[in-house]
Amino acid sequence: VEDGSIPNGKMLKQMVYDENEFGQVFPKRTLINEMSNEYERCFKIKMENMQKFIESIRIEIREYCEKMFLGDEEIADLNNNLFASVDYNEEMLTEHEKKLEDLKFIYCESQSLYEKFTKWMELWDEYMQFEEKTKDPQRFKQRGYNMLEEERQRKVFKNQLPKLEEEIIQCAQ
Repeated sequence: VEDGSIPNGKMLKQMVYDENEFGQVFPKRTLINEMSNEYERCFKIKMENMQKFIESIRIEIREYCEKMFLGDEEIADLNNNLFASVDYNEEMLTEHEKKLEDLKFIYCESQSLYEKFTKWMELWDEYMQFEEKTKDPQRFKQRGYNMLEEERQRKVFKNQLPKLEEEIIQCAQ
């Protein structure tokens, strides 16, 4: 033992045997072998499912690319460098995980900017649809047409779009 004393029976038992969480006593060598076998089993399952792991990470990377409005060049670069390979291995999984982590970090840093820009895009689409409807001269003859409601909607667009643009500019700085 460390202090030079002779180990007694209880200390000797602790050195040779180990107890698991269920109270079962195993010789340490058996426990080490079991742990090694379990590690090999889990590693084998991981290797069998490597393609599924990588494909799910690729889907998540694409989702972040859409959220972050990445350009065609960045997406083409990802397709050529990261998504082109079909050799599913540990190194590829690590590369994909690192890229996903980088994208998540960048997104979290500027999350409010991305969310405001998404809101602006949705509002702009609604505005464009609204303008398209207002160009139809037949709308005045339709039953249930409300000119007052149309003007209220126009006012909402005219107020909210510049306000969101200003917030986006402030977030970007």
